[in-house]
Amino acid sequence: MRVINIINKSLEHKGKKMNHRRGYFFISEAGKTPYEIFRSMNKKCISPRMQRVFDNGNDVHDRIREYLRKQGVIRGIEVKIKTKLLHGRADAIIYSDGKIAVLEIKSINKDRFEKLKKYGTRKAYLQTQLYMHFLKINNGTILFECKNDQRLKEFNINRKPRVAKEQIEYFSRLKNKFVKCEVMAE
Repeated sequence: MRVINIINKSLEHKGKKMNHRRGYFFISEAGKTPYEIFRSMNKKCISPRMQRVFDNGNDVHDRIREYLRKQGVIRGIEVKIKTKLLHGRADAIIYSDGKIAVLEIKSINKDRFEKLKKYGTRKAYLQTQLYMHFLKINNGTILFECKNDQRLKEFNINRKPRVAKEQIEYFSRLKNKFVKCEVMAE
């Protein structure tokens, strides 16, 4: 019996992408290069290994949100953002110390975890800024869990309208380029 083959087969249906051009970006693409975004838009399917990575990340999100739910601080989970340009889901909205905040949860390996400084990673910071902008929430918390040993680090940030505006302008310019090249739908 080949258990790995059985697992991979079960994930094949999950990793199939729809065969249409999207006309928007994902907020999780903030901080990525145009080439990285282009590649993600043109992948035919997600490999079983990558699907397991995503599933593991989803499990981390669920576990942490459950801890926070038990403490009564969760005000919303997977809060959807859907504009013509950007789509995404904020991991959670929390209420703590008299403040409402967007919570962004990330799991990363030990090497990257130990190098975290000031606001965490640039990608997580930009993502959280966009969520705060669209949800009109002034506070954000980026929570990192080390995949190797479950240590946690958190970074509390304030909404910076200029940062969100720059990201929106970046994605608008990129969309114009991608539409011209017929990579993206209008």
